[in-house]
Amino acid sequence: MLAVVVFVYTSGQERERQQLTFEHQAENLAHTIEGHFDRYLEMLRSMARFYASSQEVKRDEFRTFVHGALAHHPDIQALSWDRRVPDVLREGYEEAVRQEGYADFQITEQDAQGRMVRAMRRPEYVVVSYMSRMRGTRRH
Repeated sequence: MLAVVVFVYTSGQERERQQLTFEHQAENLAHTIEGHFDRYLEMLRSMARFYASSQEVKRDEFRTFVHGALAHHPDIQALSWDRRVPDVLREGYEEAVRQEGYADFQITEQDAQGRMVRAMRRPEYVVVSYMSRMRGTRRH
């Protein structure tokens, strides 16, 4: 009988110890995730301030700005600036990008086979205007 009582007592103590360990690890993980999100949000706010303080951000300015941010956040692989382009401005936007040296530029989308094709007409598009990656990251 004494062995059963000791077993039940030690089992309860072990279960309680495991519960406390789990709660401590979960709390640490939550704080770590929250810290990462706070840093990411601050970086995005910084990017928004960068754009708000400029008349027009050029591709090389974006690359320079983002390079520093990515260097301090190695877990972020890339940052992009995506522009909303209404259909009535599509042709002008595509031509402006071609004038920047991207001779074959057009707004694209994936077709059913996963190939990039000229995007079908729609009221508006969200276009990756600028993208900067850390070295060594793969393109998907």
